[in-house]
Amino acid sequence: MIERARATLFAENYEKEGRLLGIYMSLAVWLISIIYYIYISLAAFADTENFGQPQGAIYMTTKYNALPMFYMTIFTLILMIVTTIFDWRITILNRKIKNLTKNSAKYSLSQSFQLNENTLSMRLILPLDLSYALFYSFYIVFAIILRAYKSSMPITQYILFYNVDDT
Repeated sequence: MIERARATLFAENYEKEGRLLGIYMSLAVWLISIIYYIYISLAAFADTENFGQPQGAIYMTTKYNALPMFYMTIFTLILMIVTTIFDWRITILNRKIKNLTKNSAKYSLSQSFQLNENTLSMRLILPLDLSYALFYSFYIVFAIILRAYKSSMPITQYILFYNVDDT
């Protein structure tokens, strides 16, 4: 979303700027993800009563990391919704800019090319963002409801529903 917004707002200079911002943003996302997963894993292994032996990733939620995982899930859900809304706004902005520059006396081939690329990219990205946000929202809501009723159902039924939700 940030990269597409930059491509829309700075269309005349976008092609000349190179790829460094995209590389830095990708590295930052990878670094944050790695740090988060290391924290979750170490917090799970700190629970000595549950982790006498190695277990799978599904069982990584313990009393030491349940709250941060819940907050991260809610943060991710909000981030997906905000990203979808902003991608929709970028699509509208691209259309407006394209319509304004269509009849302009100051025509720039690189800016026109970039606007066409932005429009095409957003036509591909927006449906993916929308469907991902929708399905992720369903997943989160179902997981929250399932965890709320965990104590009132047998563990086998809970695991069955949890596996259904995960797939």
